[in-house]
Amino acid sequence: MKKTTLFLFILVTCSFIINAQNCNPPSNLYITNIPWDISVRWTNNNTSNEYDIEYGISGFTPSGIPIIENHPYNSYSTDDVDIPSEYIDFYVRADCGTDTSDWVGPFTFYNYCTGYVVNGLYFFDESFQNEFIPMCWSEANQGNPTIGISGINFSNWSHEHFANDTSNSMGARINIQGIQTNDWLVMPLFQSLYVIKGPQTIEMDFDIALTQHNSTDSASLGSDDQIQLVISDDLGVSWYVIGTWDANSNISNTGQSSGASYSYGEGANFYYYTFLIALWASSGDINDTENTDFHIDNIYIDMPYFGSVSDVISAKGFRYFPNPSGDFLNISAKETIDEVIFYDVLGRNLKNIQINSLQTQLDISDFVEGNYIMRVKIGNALGSVFVYKK
Repeated sequence: MKKTTLFLFILVTCSFIINAQNCNPPSNLYITNIPWDISVRWTNNNTSNEYDIEYGISGFTPSGIPIIENHPYNSYSTDDVDIPSEYIDFYVRADCGTDTSDWVGPFTFYNYCTGYVVNGLYFFDESFQNEFIPMCWSEANQGNPTIGISGINFSNWSHEHFANDTSNSMGARINIQGIQTNDWLVMPLFQSLYVIKGPQTIEMDFDIALTQHNSTDSASLGSDDQIQLVISDDLGVSWYVIGTWDANSNISNTGQSSGASYSYGEGANFYYYTFLIALWASSGDINDTENTDFHIDNIYIDMPYFGSVSDVISAKGFRYFPNPSGDFLNISAKETIDEVIFYDVLGRNLKNIQINSLQTQLDISDFVEGNYIMRVKIGNALGSVFVYKK
């Protein structure tokens, strides 16, 4: 879990294209993992602060002619690299006005697709009904969760009817047989913001099935076959297993509901996190006779976010008023509200209230004036809002 991966693959070498004498080249190229600001950065070694940049799909032959000239910052947003979902070779040189430095590069990184980034304002719900792979997903066919991903942009994951039953809607499927299977399916970037003390939890629900290959018959995985659900909070440098299915798993051939969760974060104040979530399927090193299809569909993920009504509970028709409120706060929803929990802005649990109704009035007369966080549970949906008590 410490080696280079699909998502943070860094290789820095130096190519001396122009023999400059009086302008020092940049150094220490690296990539930041800051949500909404993932960028290539470097150290300036001159009094001036302008740069020339050239980039392309990894392996391209640099021309030495800048794509970007006189760039005024010692960083460059990966959003501005208009080649999504590819390994990128990045070259940079200092422009000292009357002279330029040698080019430094390539610095190689994976350029995330930012056309669809899931943040905590939205729940994630993928039913695989449209294109495959879905927008801003990735796939690969090399590596494992211990050493990371490689072999970007190709895998044997496919778009098939769930459980190989043509009466079902479409889902994602991987064939596991022999020693041939080693395939990743990686979801889009997830970004979370919270302002509460203590760990937060990402909640995941999905449907899975296991069948004989191209059949609806029941099946079992081979002796060292496995599918892992993994998550990374450092852009793919390290992966943590949050779900495993193997030869000991009893998976329905017609489909069953399943789920997983991941807790993270400590302390109080505002925190930003970026996550990658992936499925890795492997047939292992033993050439078993089993030839199976693993299916997954209806992936639903709730990312914690505090500050507004998340779409997770908004989709349940959740409303609360007035806000700012006095001693009483009204809440309602289209489905039964199970529970609300109030926290102060330091994350201290102030009050748990069991609701079990579509609407009610909450007595918060014991709260002093200020901001509070109200955590709402409606069935499997969790969401949080800010409440101001005046």
